[in-house]
Amino acid sequence: MTLITCYDAYDAGMLPGGAKAYMAYQHNLAQVRARFPHAKVFRITTNGAEDELDYDGCDCENGDAGPETAADWAYEKYHAKVGALPWVYVQLANRGQVVDALRARGMVFGEQVWCWVARWLDSAAPPKAIRTGMDDGYSWGTGNMGWQFHRDAPDTFDVSVVLPKWVA
Repeated sequence: MTLITCYDAYDAGMLPGGAKAYMAYQHNLAQVRARFPHAKVFRITTNGAEDELDYDGCDCENGDAGPETAADWAYEKYHAKVGALPWVYVQLANRGQVVDALRARGMVFGEQVWCWVARWLDSAAPPKAIRTGMDDGYSWGTGNMGWQFHRDAPDTFDVSVVLPKWVA
């Protein structure tokens, strides 16, 4: 399986060109779309607001939506049937908290909601285990559609890989 490289950045001007997919946030969505009109642009909410159910995913990191808020957003988006299945972006260390919050709402990663997990590595090239199965031997469960694994440098851009069906 060939995974698709996806970039995101707080400052849209830092994003490299040439990718098939990008992640954009509330503050830079228009800029990312304007710079990359032929790429898939995943819209990600950082606060899980009810008026952002048309977004693709919810960012559940320190300073963004917490596990309960991300689970509420995913639940509301799923039941509103707005777009594709929702996904939650979460660092590996907090994935269990999100799993628990989703479970309390009757939701499971890989069924009603997907996971875009972050587990940062030293290399900008994804290891073979990520390229072939989205898992590197850690028991972080099923339902992963993307993996953010590298930051180019502080305050520049992040690198993820995404399952091809999510970019189509």
